[in-house]
Amino acid sequence: MQTLLFLLANSALSSSPTAGTPLSADNELAQVSSLQELDAALEAYLSGDLAGARAEIRRLTRMSGFEASERREEALIYLAEIEYYLGEREAAWSTCQRLLQLTPDYRVDPFVHPPELVAFFDSVKAASLKPESPISEPGRPRVPGWALFLPGGIQLHQDQEVVGILAIAGVGGFAASSAGLYTALRRYDFDLQRPGIQVTRLEDLQRADSLLLWTNVTRWSAAGLYGLGLLHGLLSINGMGRTQQVSLTPNGLMWTW
Repeated sequence: MQTLLFLLANSALSSSPTAGTPLSADNELAQVSSLQELDAALEAYLSGDLAGARAEIRRLTRMSGFEASERREEALIYLAEIEYYLGEREAAWSTCQRLLQLTPDYRVDPFVHPPELVAFFDSVKAASLKPESPISEPGRPRVPGWALFLPGGIQLHQDQEVVGILAIAGVGGFAASSAGLYTALRRYDFDLQRPGIQVTRLEDLQRADSLLLWTNVTRWSAAGLYGLGLLHGLLSINGMGRTQQVSLTPNGLMWTW
């Protein structure tokens, strides 16, 4: 009797797995069983039992370790196909999305699955893809209206204070000089009702001619300086965002902007 108990104990110890032995055999059996169940579900689908095949494949897709299965794409695409034919379009859409999450570059085989499912899957894939945002080029900065009329206004708006202040001072100085000269010139006009400058003495005529000359010089200098500042500001706006390059050529330095 003691010998029999000893033999039974030894056989139990030898058949029980040790603590450090992995249960790979059980995992392989579970995978084989899942594959067999998937084949059985597909046979049920081909035989016309769509509801039964759907329930069985859904159960398989909810098992732990399904995403590591080598036939996960096959199971999901057939589940989507069954759901599609059962009229469960939202469920089929979700199944296709799950398949794309697992395999983003998956493509339905048109020789295995019907064309309506291929088109349905392609629509899900097209909706799931996020369009790439185009690279927007930096637009030209908007210039307020006051900057166009104020001498050096564009430069001040672009934080070019030195150029803007010089433009304001130059245009303002020439304009003030022209106004002062014209006021002095009008003093020699004894008849304000007639056009032009009317003088009575020869000495006044020479002085009036000199004042008229410098009035025109300062007037057009102010206008020219204002136009030059406006042109400089517009060119600086068009040149913003461009890369300025200085390269050495056989003819010397070349500045590209």
